[in-house]
Parts: sequence; C-alpha cells; structure tokens
Amino acid sequence: MPLKLSKTIISFILFGLVWKIASLGTNSLVLPSPEQVVASLAGILIEPHNWTVIAGTAVRALAGMLAAVLSGVFMAIVLSPLTPYLRPVITLLQNVPLVSWILLAIIWFGFSDASVSFVVFTATVPVIYLNTITGLNSISPHLGEMSQNFRLPPVLKWYSIDLASVGSHISAGVSVAIAIMWKSVVMAELFASVRGVGFAMETSRTYLQTDRLMAWTLLLVILGLTSDLAWRLLIKSGLFITIYHSGLAWLPVRPTAKGQGSSAGESLTIENMSKGYRQDGTFVGVLDSLSLNLRPGETVSLSGPSGTGKTTLLRIIAGLERPDSGQVSRNGRIPCLMFQEPRLLPWLTAEQNIALVLRRQMPYREALAKALEMLGVLGIPGELYPPQLSGGMQKAVSLARTLAARGDVILLDEPFSSSDTNQKKRMMQLIKRTTRPGDTVLIVSHHNEELIFQASVKLKLEGSPASLCQTAG
Repeated sequence: MPLKLSKTIISFILFGLVWKIASLGTNSLVLPSPEQVVASLAGILIEPHNWTVIAGTAVRALAGMLAAVLSGVFMAIVLSPLTPYLRPVITLLQNVPLVSWILLAIIWFGFSDASVSFVVFTATVPVIYLNTITGLNSISPHLGEMSQNFRLPPVLKWYSIDLASVGSHISAGVSVAIAIMWKSVVMAELFASVRGVGFAMETSRTYLQTDRLMAWTLLLVILGLTSDLAWRLLIKSGLFITIYHSGLAWLPVRPTAKGQGSSAGESLTIENMSKGYRQDGTFVGVLDSLSLNLRPGETVSLSGPSGTGKTTLLRIIAGLERPDSGQVSRNGRIPCLMFQEPRLLPWLTAEQNIALVLRRQMPYREALAKALEMLGVLGIPGELYPPQLSGGMQKAVSLARTLAARGDVILLDEPFSSSDTNQKKRMMQLIKRTTRPGDTVLIVSHHNEELIFQASVKLKLEGSPASLCQTAG
C-alpha cells in the first residue's frame, strides 16, 4: 500500500476515534456518534426520493459552474484587451460575501433554481477567470513571435497557442471551483430554495435531527471528493486532448494562395542598416552600416563568430526586429525564419506542428498528408510529440515547418546544430525538394564546415559592431 494512502487511512481512523470519544456521554442531539451518522447516511441513500433531491442539487450546481467556466474563459481570452479594466472588477466581486449574492439572487430571481445557479456562478467565475488570466500571462513571447513569423491567422493563433497554453490553468481553476461549487449550492438552497440538499439540511435542523444533518454533510463531502476525482480522471483520460486535436480540422480558416511568396519577385535589399542594444545602461553596437542584396534564386551562406549579429540580421529581415537606422526593402518578398531553437508546440505532434502552417494553404486533412510526406523524407514518425524527439529531430521538424510556410526568402538559423550526419543529409534533401527556382535561401552557421550544400554567395560578419564581407561563390 502506498505510504501516502496509508497515512490518509490512519488520519481518518484517528479522526473517527476522537469523534467517538467526544460523543461518549454527550447527548446525541448535540453530537451523535460516528455509527449513528453512518446509519443515517445509509437511510438517506436507500430512500428513492433523496436521489431525486441529490440529482436536482447536482444539476443546479453544474449549470452555474458551466456558465462560470464559459464566461470566465471567454472574458479572459476573447476580451483580453479589456483585462486591465475587467480584472479589478472580478477581483472585487470575488470578495463580495456569499450571503450578499444569495440575498440579491432572491430579490432578482425569487426562490427558484435560477437563484441557486446564479449564486454558484458568482462564487466560481472569479476563480476560472483569474486562473485563465494567469495562464495567458505565462504564454512565452517566443510563441507569439513564431505565430507572427509563420503568419498564422488570428483564429489559428488563438486556438493553437492561446487556448492550448491556458488549458492546464483552466483545469486547475475548475478543480478549485468544484469545491466552491458544492459549498455555494448548499448555501443557496438553504436560503433561496425549497428543495435540494441544502433545504433537506435545513429541515433536519428544524426537527433537531442532528445525526441526519451530519449525514447530509458527510454526503456533500463525498460528492465533493468524488467530483474532484472524476475531473482528474477525465483530464488523464486524454478526452480533452482528442477533442482539441479534432477541433484543428474544423477551425474556420479559408485556404488561400495569397501571401505565400511569389518566387519571382524583386531582390530583398538592405541599405546602410545598423542595429544595437542597451546593456546595463550602455549602448552596444551589433551591426554597423550593413548593406545586402538577396536576389531570387540565390543560396547565400552567412558565417561569423558568436556575437557578431547573425541571428539579429535574420530577425530584422524577417520583420521580428526593427533596425536602428537604414532601410530594409522587401519588395513583395516574404521572408520566413527557422528559429535557432525549434519553438515547436509541445501539445501538438510533429505532423500537426507542420500542418499548422500548411493550414493557411489547404484543408487540414491535406495539410496532415503533406506534413507526413515531409516527415517521411526526414525519417521522423509524425505521431510523436516534440518532447519525445531528440534535439536534432526537433530541429528537423522545425525546418520542415519553415519550408511548409512557403515564404520565398527562407532564413535558416543554425539548422544543422544537434543533428548527426545522416539527419543533415535528410534535411538538405528536404530543402532541395521543397524550395522553388525563385526562392532565396539564407543559411546562418557558426561553423563553416556545416555549410554542406553549395552556396552561390558566401558572406561573413566580422568585427564589433560587425560589418559584412561578401565573396562570390
């Protein structure tokens, strides 16, 4: 028997013994013995009418809880721009005494089921909302950049990143709200209803049936623990993950060929561009008066020591950073960056990570088929999740996702790091298969020996701040 379970059982036994000792010599109207309460609980459970009472309470509680979950998540995610205004109000409402909500519910809805569900709603919605907000605040900015880089439509970003990222926080909020739900529904029925478990408890008090009152209380404790256990088992079952993955196919994303890169556009040019950062109050230059012309159909290699601004240059070309001075003219070209770190979504499989960016171009089923085709070239199973992949395999999936985005200026930042020789060959094969005649490929590497395929132009960043040396290939 697990140690934790053993301690729990011992704790209950000790509690029962203390209760039994305390009840000895005490009037049962004040403190009935444990066996009297258990007998009363058995009597409650064998009465068919009481099952209707319990079911009614559960329905009213779940109605309020469901409304709280839907409203809390909606306000947190969809109305996120209003968070600075909504959060203080929700926090204030969380501190309103429950009895105040009960009295207001009686005034607004009378002695009805609506009053009970309303009280449950007001008691639980702050927990759901605030937990969801916490989840949104914990989303990595890197995922937002990833979405911008691959030009994900808003609905796709919301579903694949925002909603998925806050899932665990919503789940934790529901666990807390379940306990609040049972307490609030009984309180509401006690004052604002003439039926339900709360009303039955009040009836027991009226007739001084202390053993029956404590039996109803014990039943509520059991219902609360059972509900929490059921919720945890539901989470572990993977049902919500299955539903979430199915939803990817039904998102209202209209496939379009626009914005995928012309492959026949003009050159992407950089003129006299400089970039630096502030570090400990001091300005540190990274790139100095850099000019570059990326022509259609070129494969360009970029090397240089660490800290010379290779990644910074790629981020500026991709539009993820702005230069301090100079001009970047994309001239209709569409850059797409493969980040140095994979930035794969851990809750999606390898094939789903690639299909996510393909979703802009084709229906989801076709996107999955195309993703599996690309992964076949890489020799990577599509059903594996990123944490199940090695570092080199994650980089390969990241490369496939970048190529699938169909930009016509493909920026590869250290694509072969962490990859063995065979994996590098597969990745280069995928690049050759996927790129179009007019695509520009700019590949950055810290080591010259990693530039395995032939580049038509070779560039090198040197100095601090760095300047560009260009040698025709």
